[in-house]
Amino acid sequence: MSLFEIIGEAEDPGSVGRVKVRPPEAEGGSVREVVTRAILALAIVVIAVILAARAARGADGTLIALGALLAYLVVSALVSPEPDVDNLGLAGGLANHPTRVSDDLNRLLLLFAVLLAPGRWVTRQADHRAAGGRLSRSTVPAP
Repeated sequence: MSLFEIIGEAEDPGSVGRVKVRPPEAEGGSVREVVTRAILALAIVVIAVILAARAARGADGTLIALGALLAYLVVSALVSPEPDVDNLGLAGGLANHPTRVSDDLNRLLLLFAVLLAPGRWVTRQADHRAAGGRLSRSTVPAP
């Protein structure tokens, strides 16, 4: 953060996104869509567990890696960063705005949203199945 950003933000503050903490929302859809998403979610979790077990040294390392995976899934299920995409910097976020610090915060929120997106997708599929997700024969998602 530079002196220009502090002064510029004081003169013309930019909007900053927000972080919502909420439970995941289950997604509906046709039988084929739900089964496909469930298989992909299970494959992602299995691959993550295999990679965690390979990277870990011994049983203690495996338990730590699985605990970290579980923590990641819980955080990604509950935390939803929402950046203000209209204030990501100059040229749509390609360059830093020299007089705003709020664009830096929005880019940080965008980074967190991208990092948490796979875990959020996996947990939504698991939540759908755990809630006894109703399958519809149409391709229109349930409300």
